[in-house]
Amino acid sequence: MEYVEKMKNLLLDALHKLSDFSGRISCPDFWWTMLGLLIVNIPLAIVFGLLNMIPVVGSILMLAYELVMLMVVLGLSVRRMNDAKGPTILPWLYVILTAVGAVIGFLAGLFSWSILFAIGWLLTVVNALVGIAALVAVIIFIYYAVQPSKE
Repeated sequence: MEYVEKMKNLLLDALHKLSDFSGRISCPDFWWTMLGLLIVNIPLAIVFGLLNMIPVVGSILMLAYELVMLMVVLGLSVRRMNDAKGPTILPWLYVILTAVGAVIGFLAGLFSWSILFAIGWLLTVVNALVGIAALVAVIIFIYYAVQPSKE
């Protein structure tokens, strides 16, 4: 029961420090919080999936929730990098690369069905390269995230 209470306290702390990108979080607290977020997100994903049957309401609620979770995870990740003395740009780099990849993927999908098929193909290749860059950023981030705290 103490693990549940600890996870609850860590999740509430993460929500209170929603946009706090300063400070530190220890390695165990970071991973416990991430596990708690995963456990919370599974049933919420099912609920939001059902809410998507109501077109506008479900989409708006899901977008709002995803933006809050993005800020929580970004804040946690930057604080973890502060604690491990890692580059704090890595979580931001991943988010930027993912957003750019989503836009490029959307454009590639638009162009792949038109007369400009070659542009769609080129954008698909660029999207794959952006995805690889995002993967490299995540791998480097995980390397630093598992490092012990540096005083």
